[in-house]
Amino acid sequence: METENKKMLPRRFVFTPEADEQVDAVITLPAPQKSILHGTVTDSGGTPVKNAVLRLFELSDDTETPLGFAVSDDRGEYVFGPLNPAARYEIKVYTGDFIVRKVNLRPRKRKK
Repeated sequence: METENKKMLPRRFVFTPEADEQVDAVITLPAPQKSILHGTVTDSGGTPVKNAVLRLFELSDDTETPLGFAVSDDRGEYVFGPLNPAARYEIKVYTGDFIVRKVNLRPRKRKK
């Protein structure tokens, strides 16, 4: 299994067929990482917030790298993914022209 911090790199297979040779190859790729973040934006009364803008950042040391954004739907729901299970993330939530909430996310260690 590859280290969790590595991004998925292209796999390269090199071969040279002989004349009139049929090459049969079975290529097994590692299982894809399909971590996602799905959530709901609500106001202080628990009512879903429609059209909130959520920005996702990857955190490393003292830097924030913007990765993308989502807009909450009619039920206040949003989704980000795929995510690297070894990375730390931060979400900034905006409604109107001001930041509503800043949330730091850290993946849990999986139990073996």
